[in-house]
Amino acid sequence: MAQSSHPDFFGFSCFLYFYFVVMCATVESFHMRCRRRILHIRWHDYISNNEVLRLTGLLAASSIVRKRRLGLFSHVARLADDVPSKSDPLDLLRSTRRCPAVF
Repeated sequence: MAQSSHPDFFGFSCFLYFYFVVMCATVESFHMRCRRRILHIRWHDYISNNEVLRLTGLLAASSIVRKRRLGLFSHVARLADDVPSKSDPLDLLRSTRRCPAVF
């Protein structure tokens, strides 16, 4: 088995995958709650999530996120080789600044 440069790379990648799965489930749950609220569906109406998806005609939140993520990565792949964001994708995240809070 090949040795990685970082001894705990496998553990870190497992943590990232677990975090991603939990965040997807959280976003999906929030999105479904919003749809049910818009349609005025209460828990005692016994309407399945698939039926709510069909009624709204929208994609699932995970599909929307997947489509946008692939769009970003295809954009980065088309960049020239000398662009720093292509060699270090996390540079995109580090370069964004948060808006100052307005009091």
